[in-house]
Amino acid sequence: MHRSPRWHTTDPLDLSGVVSQGSPAQTGPDGCRNQIDFSKGDPVEQIQQLRRQTVRSLAQVDPVMMGVMCGIDAVGFEARDLYNPTQNNPTTVIDALCRLVNPTGRLAMVGVYEENDPKAINKELQHGQMTVPWATMFRKGLTIGYGRTNDKRYDMLLRELVVSKRARPGFVVTHHIGFDDVVDAYQKFDRREPGYIKVVLRL
Repeated sequence: MHRSPRWHTTDPLDLSGVVSQGSPAQTGPDGCRNQIDFSKGDPVEQIQQLRRQTVRSLAQVDPVMMGVMCGIDAVGFEARDLYNPTQNNPTTVIDALCRLVNPTGRLAMVGVYEENDPKAINKELQHGQMTVPWATMFRKGLTIGYGRTNDKRYDMLLRELVVSKRARPGFVVTHHIGFDDVVDAYQKFDRREPGYIKVVLRL
């Protein structure tokens, strides 16, 4: 079981990083230069502050372009509410990225969104219907791409890379559990407990 509690940003000033809705221990060894923690305040404002610290002369940058040029939603419908982390809010990441990505920038939606989510906070979200800031996207002229990857295209290649030990995906595994521990592991994972990133079930 695996869910990424993150959204990613990149820009020409090398302000690449991961914005985590989990604890710092959950961000993993991804080598990101900057890590933004939701618990420390508005992530958009945190990133814009990093921009101000990175840019040597603010006179060289239009304030409108103080965001980033590319944002990736890798969270999906299980995103937590910005102001109430105990509750899911599928639009949290989309709203934040629309505020953050610069005009003419790109927004990639790779997080999973469900058409039926009985546990959602209202009827619209339960049926996969959500309000997103289309006017902001239109005003900024954002390019948006979304959908799952064509994983079947790469399955055999990835298998051969793993078998030949040229690729070692095991570094993301945090737990090995037996069948009797499945329910407990899922509950800890759902609570975003530190360290529960990738769990392997041993049968």
